[in-house]
Amino acid sequence: MQLLADLGFDPVLAPGMDSRLEYLAGTDSNRLDGLMALWRDESVSAIMCARGGYGCMRLLDRIPYETIEHHPKTLIGFSDVTALLHALHQRTGLITFHGPMVTSLAGLDEPSIQAFVRMTTSPRMPDLLWPEVEVLKGGDSEGALTGGNLTMLCHLMGTPYEPEFDSAVLFIEDTGEVMYRIDRALTHLRLSGKFDRLRGLLIGHFGESAQEEHVWERVLELWGGDGFPIWGRAPIGHGSSNHILPIGLPAVLNSARCSITFPYD
Repeated sequence: MQLLADLGFDPVLAPGMDSRLEYLAGTDSNRLDGLMALWRDESVSAIMCARGGYGCMRLLDRIPYETIEHHPKTLIGFSDVTALLHALHQRTGLITFHGPMVTSLAGLDEPSIQAFVRMTTSPRMPDLLWPEVEVLKGGDSEGALTGGNLTMLCHLMGTPYEPEFDSAVLFIEDTGEVMYRIDRALTHLRLSGKFDRLRGLLIGHFGESAQEEHVWERVLELWGGDGFPIWGRAPIGHGSSNHILPIGLPAVLNSARCSITFPYD
């Protein structure tokens, strides 16, 4: 909270932030009430989730999406919050933001913090330059950004909140998953046919570097023959680098520059 204030924001806490119920941060009703209290508060312009964890999917069929649509705000989070980001985008068309949360922001590197400030305060989306990226398959492409936590993306499949993958630039990340589970999730997505028309694939953090390279290998086995760029080591997810990305916004990938730009009419 102090870092947010130091960065020029005026943070306030949602009601019920200290609630606990077994593995959840309170009952579904209490968590939804806290979210909607902030959403209805006209003095609040953005909602940054405190942390990930469990239970976002339990809220998806209870959210009053009409209220969300009529009172648009910026929503920021990642990990379990992937479900909430996509539900709001699919049901309302709202651009949501995959990025740092309150408990993770202070542990990020300076480029991630600066990207967070630029993305949340600029009237236009600033360009992103990622020199640390490993270009596994080159090329340029354009498509709407979508993605997030790999496990949550799989769990959203077959629900009304499933992301739109056609002509999309997809980014994925995960944490605490052994390689065989990651392999199973990736294979499931390939077999579903949902990724057949992707425009790009960005692979974020997946744990230790050795495991990340195994993830790259499996991704290339599954999609290396398709006609879109694939990047590894993207600064996304559970790590010291986690750049904020807008879900639903068109983006242009340039593999030679390792850049993401956002075109405007």
